[in-house]
Amino acid sequence: MKSPPPDSDKNTKEPKRWIFRLGVLLILLSGVCFFTMLSIPFFPIADGQKAILGGSLFVGMQITWWVGAACIGPAAVKKMSSWFKRPKK
Repeated sequence: MKSPPPDSDKNTKEPKRWIFRLGVLLILLSGVCFFTMLSIPFFPIADGQKAILGGSLFVGMQITWWVGAACIGPAAVKKMSSWFKRPKK
């Protein structure tokens, strides 16, 4: 039997890189949702609309973060989370 061409190994790694980048993008999008949620009290809309917008952004933030975390994997999530933790004294 012949061994597979070297290009076939490269093709199997490309989707993983694409999925990883998509995961990072989704996590960044969740951060944008979070900071947008902080500015909602200053929007010139009714209080009920602010509540609906805030709830929608919160749900969207959670969905994008968890889907992004699933895409990049647990090791990368742990590494990224360590950037924001204070060192123990």
